[in-house]
Amino acid sequence: ISSAGAYIDGTEPFDLESRDGDINFREIPIEVDAEDLLYAAKGYDTKAVKEDRNVLIPVDRLLEYEANGVIGNLNQVWWSLSSWIPNAALVANELAPRIADRLKGYEVQAALLIPASRLCYQTLGIVAREVERQGIPTMLISADRLATDKIRPPRAAYYDGELGSTVGKPNWKQYQLRVLDEALRWIETLD
Repeated sequence: ISSAGAYIDGTEPFDLESRDGDINFREIPIEVDAEDLLYAAKGYDTKAVKEDRNVLIPVDRLLEYEANGVIGNLNQVWWSLSSWIPNAALVANELAPRIADRLKGYEVQAALLIPASRLCYQTLGIVAREVERQGIPTMLISADRLATDKIRPPRAAYYDGELGSTVGKPNWKQYQLRVLDEALRWIETLD
């Protein structure tokens, strides 16, 4: 689950002008190529994710893990949320339950949450709580200790990174894999 605001080229972008934010999500098949994605972003610079989607949407890295037997089957879709949802009540009452239902429908066994901006920590922290309430372990990858401490998601893997490239710098595959490896190891023990 990424809050990069990604959407498939030719489809409707997230509404960044709404006072409460856009609480819709996009369900994107893992087969969709990086060049077919656009970003409706507020609160972070899209430069890194446009250069290498794996900094916020690590589909390629996770597919490599799947191919090497590091993880089981990667879900066939991933979820994209808006980077601009200031209304926490809407997230808690509407968005989070819908996302949790979709994960349960796909029989997801664990969820990785990747925030793009400071506000995204609030959104994904609330989503993580609801997903966990539904019995699915989560891990939020954090590059902002203050935002993480403020929101207090059920589980978070922190490292000294940058907003807008939470999983690591663009085109630095080995570092991205290291960040994911650490986060996934911490979720392992929650089986």
